[in-house]
Amino acid sequence: MKMMKIKHILYFFTLITLLGCSTVRNLEQINLAHLYQDDGVALKPLFRIYHRNADTSRIYFEASSDQLLYVKEQSQEDFIARIGISYRLYTDYQLTTLVDSGSLTIADIQPNPKAGIIFGEFDVYFKHKGPSERYVLEVFIKDKNRNLTYIDLLQLDKSDKQSAQNFLMTTPRNRIIFSNHYVQNVPFLLKHNSHPDTYVVRYYNREFPVASPPYAKNVDQTFSYKADSIWQIPADSAITLTMPGFYHFQIDQSSKAGFTVFSFYNEFPYVSRKTNLGPPLRYLTTNDEFEKIDLSNPDSMKLEADRFWLRMSGTVERGKMMVSAYYSRVELANMYFTSYIEGWKTDRGIIYTILGPPTEVTRNAYQEYWVYGDPNSVLQHIYVFSKITNPFTENDYALSRSNNFRYGWGQAIESWRNGQIYTIKEIKRAQDERDRQQRANTPPYFWY
Repeated sequence: MKMMKIKHILYFFTLITLLGCSTVRNLEQINLAHLYQDDGVALKPLFRIYHRNADTSRIYFEASSDQLLYVKEQSQEDFIARIGISYRLYTDYQLTTLVDSGSLTIADIQPNPKAGIIFGEFDVYFKHKGPSERYVLEVFIKDKNRNLTYIDLLQLDKSDKQSAQNFLMTTPRNRIIFSNHYVQNVPFLLKHNSHPDTYVVRYYNREFPVASPPYAKNVDQTFSYKADSIWQIPADSAITLTMPGFYHFQIDQSSKAGFTVFSFYNEFPYVSRKTNLGPPLRYLTTNDEFEKIDLSNPDSMKLEADRFWLRMSGTVERGKMMVSAYYSRVELANMYFTSYIEGWKTDRGIIYTILGPPTEVTRNAYQEYWVYGDPNSVLQHIYVFSKITNPFTENDYALSRSNNFRYGWGQAIESWRNGQIYTIKEIKRAQDERDRQQRANTPPYFWY
């Protein structure tokens, strides 16, 4: 996708007076399910937070212009899209103490709208600091021509001088890089707000197991913080990643905090290689089926993957549909849930890959709640993910596992293996059937 050179009009005004007396809202009533939907309609910006100093943080964002509606207004020759942005900065996830707020509008004017990237930025000010060094920024981004609004809750971490938000990653031409995954052999720059002379680089290249089903305990694996190798580099020089793995940058080693850049493979988050096809099948295969897949041989892996999908679907055309749906979810899981491992391998990733986007998503400082279908059904699909303190990422969440998920999970896997793409419709249908069985006192059928 090409970067657009946009002609825009920017308006800004503070809302601190207007919003200071706003009604306190319950955070856990804000449904954030749109963050994980793939409907191709909602505006989905990416954010990068950078603490410029103790009192000011800059919020960078980018969005794809093909997610916007461009209209030609009366007596105008050009097309115009308008993005409205408003934000509120709070001291905590209860959204009780307002620290700062504001609003701005970006107007993108184009003679012929085409796909591109729109960039923007705004500053937030810590006028009224709370006892915590972690703040919550509630952001509303609205496509004014379609009256569609994107809502996100961003945590601003000012607890450590070398936590990730004190760093800013850019290209050599100073374009902001919004993803912590970066390709090998392409240089980038890394800036820290204290302007150090050097960075300490800790390099790790580890293999991690994929997530277990939600009713089974995850494989325990103790992570050793001891790096595979450590070196120093000048802070003002271009940085190039030469090996797969992850690189942890620090201004010193007084704490474990720092800025981490991951490099899995250059096409990430997309499933574009033969070698990417086999591993995600672990969620659908039996042990015997998976052992037949030679993960070290791309051609053999591709052949076994094709055989699996044809066997499950029954026809080539149906198989193509299932392959497209399944690996699209793998790619989206990589985009949304990647931490120190690829997104599809995480606890949220396995749920998303098999069940699809949740109906409801709510969040607080420590947990994320996903609901599929009817939360009051006997066959509940309510998943609770707890945030893990991790020096390499703020995106690490662990699922609260339960044997109660066994029946519903078995139905989902059976559906995929019977050639049916499992979606929220199937979940609701299964809930209705399970509720009917419950009313009739009929025991469920277990296939496994």
